[in-house]
Amino acid sequence: MVAFARRKSFDTAWDSALPWLYGIASRLIKKHRAREAKHLRSSAASAARGEHISHGDLDATVARLDAEISTRELAPMIASLSAKDRDTLLLYAWGDLTYEEIAVALGVPVGTVRSRMNRIRTRLNPARGSGREHVVNEKKGEVDGRFRASA
Repeated sequence: MVAFARRKSFDTAWDSALPWLYGIASRLIKKHRAREAKHLRSSAASAARGEHISHGDLDATVARLDAEISTRELAPMIASLSAKDRDTLLLYAWGDLTYEEIAVALGVPVGTVRSRMNRIRTRLNPARGSGREHVVNEKKGEVDGRFRASA
C-alpha cells in the first residue's frame, strides 16, 4: 500500500522497481521492529507490576506468560541471525510464503532457501533431534519443506 501511495516518486529511469520496493519494505520493517520493541518493554513492565494476573482466567494467563518467555528467549537468537537468514525466516514465518515464493521474493534459488531454513532451524533449536517428519500439504499431498517434531 505504501508503494502504491508513493508510486509517483518512483524514478522510471531504473530498470527494476525492486530496490525501491525493498527500501520501502526495510523502512517499514524497521518501524515495525521499533514498535514491537516498545510493546515488549511495555508488556514486561506491566507484567512486573502484576497487571496480567487474572484469577478467573488462569489458563490464558499461563499461556500469555509462556509466550512472553518464549519471545524473550527467541528474540535475541533471531536478532543474531544474518540479515539474509532473518529475511528468509520472516518471509516464511510472518509472510507464510512457500520456499518457492521466498526464492522468487529474494531472487535466489529454492535450494538456497532450503539451506538457509535448515541453518536457521539448527541455530534456533540446536537440540532438535533426528525425530522429525516432513509436513505434508494436506490438499496436494506434497512435502513443503517444513518440519514437525515427532512425538
